Formats: sequence, C-alpha cells, structure tokens
Amino acid sequence: MKDRIILVIVLASVLGSSAVSVSSLSYTMKSICYALAASIMVAVGIHALYTYLKKRKIEKAA
Repeated sequence: MKDRIILVIVLASVLGSSAVSVSSLSYTMKSICYALAASIMVAVGIHALYTYLKKRKIEKAA
C-alpha cells in the first residue's frame, strides 16, 4: 500500500509537469512547477534511500 502512495505522488508530478509544458503559462510559472516536481522527486528518492538503509541496518544487526 505504501508503494502505491509513492507511485501516485510520482505519477502526479510527472503528469503535472507534462501538462504544464503544453499549457500557455508564463515561463516563471512553468519554472516554479518544474522546480516543485523536481523537489518532490528528490524528496521521494531521499525517503526511499533512507528506508532502504534503515531496513539494511536492521537486517545486518539481526
């Protein structure tokens, strides 16, 4: 279930970026949307890396 939530967040970010790229928004608004999508991707990546390392540390200790 947790993976589905992350998948939905990533999918919404990617689809939002593509929707913004074809719209007639100003360059500033497009840049803000792209930066927001990129920061979401980075946050999801950091969270996944933290979870992986935490799980690996628990498995090593056992």
